[in-house]
Amino acid sequence: MKIKEAIAQVQDLAPDVKDTGSYILWLSRLDWQVKKEILDNYTDEVEYNGYTSETSTDTVLLVPPPYDEMYVRYLEAQLYRRLKETVNYNNAIVEFNAIYKRFEAQYNRDHTPKKPHRFSFYGGV
Repeated sequence: MKIKEAIAQVQDLAPDVKDTGSYILWLSRLDWQVKKEILDNYTDEVEYNGYTSETSTDTVLLVPPPYDEMYVRYLEAQLYRRLKETVNYNNAIVEFNAIYKRFEAQYNRDHTPKKPHRFSFYGGV
């Protein structure tokens, strides 16, 4: 999913909210979380520097289908939080968490973790 696709789906819910900068910031924070909590445990090869207002909205987000729906749910949750719509926020964040956990579990099954560094109390590695 591209940045613009995630934003477009959420803007359909609240067409009067045109704050694309906040959406991009939220997507950036979420992909930082995905990188740090999941991807970095398996590889150092994923290059990610965050998204800004200067980032092309054609940029593809880190999580592939079918789990990329989590981006839309996350943006929905953040939008509802901002609008103080507690029930809608709770529904969106529960859906987001479920998709995130499914992605994490599938990624764990499909990839081999990096070998942990082993340190010795006697000065060696």
